[in-house]
Amino acid sequence: MRPTTESTPPEHNSLERGRFSDGQRAFAVRASGEHAPDSFQVYANENAADIVVVVTGLNSDRPKAAWGSAWDTASLEWKRWFEDRAFMVFYNGRVPTIVRAPGGTVSGKASGTAERKIRF
Repeated sequence: MRPTTESTPPEHNSLERGRFSDGQRAFAVRASGEHAPDSFQVYANENAADIVVVVTGLNSDRPKAAWGSAWDTASLEWKRWFEDRAFMVFYNGRVPTIVRAPGGTVSGKASGTAERKIRF
């Protein structure tokens, strides 16, 4: 399946920033707090216990990603693609209409997105 280029806005949870998909699974992005959150987490398939990644240190210049045990073995390419999508949803509530898919190239750009660098 191809990754989708659509994301959905948060439903009822005020900490949820939005959702996206890789074409096989659905992911939700949730902030650590309502005001100036320092971290966010992404979980899979409507199951908050299935944490894919937690990104901490957003209010510093040294954010760090910690991958869930079931996701830690994913390829570096997939992780980078996933992080790009998660950051776009965290900061913008959605992903742009044209995005880079795993193994693909960037053919569009979201305006106003924050640049980020993460240490593994």
